[in-house]
Amino acid sequence: MTEKEFINKWKSEISNEGVKNFPSDFLITQDCSEYDLNEKSLMIGEEFFGKYEILDAKGNVFLQVDDYLQAKYLVYASKNKIQKVNMPNSSLELKKILADYEKYLDSLLLKIQTDYKKTFNSSTNLHSVTNDIFHSLNLTRY
Repeated sequence: MTEKEFINKWKSEISNEGVKNFPSDFLITQDCSEYDLNEKSLMIGEEFFGKYEILDAKGNVFLQVDDYLQAKYLVYASKNKIQKVNMPNSSLELKKILADYEKYLDSLLLKIQTDYKKTFNSSTNLHSVTNDIFHSLNLTRY
């Protein structure tokens, strides 16, 4: 098996299982604030005077939020290019949702890594392969 075949196998396997949707598959609270994402892909910028910048794909400041968890939440949600997203008002709920989502992503990574090491008896290109798989499925892990 080549690495390209390995990547395609895992892309198919994860797609067939159904990629969990963030935040809808993880959101359990109704106490939320709505944010308008305008179907943009976002990324975390710098901390600036105690606030975290959220940048659009062109590098422009799209929004500023009070903490890193809020920034991660909005960036993860933006991967689906949605118009609006609800974010929990409770910092405990926000932390739990992010932890659950990242646990899900980590479980995918662990399965891929285990299979890669078993298939190739090496971990030489492991990082590159997992990045390719995640990128093709529009997944990001901060």
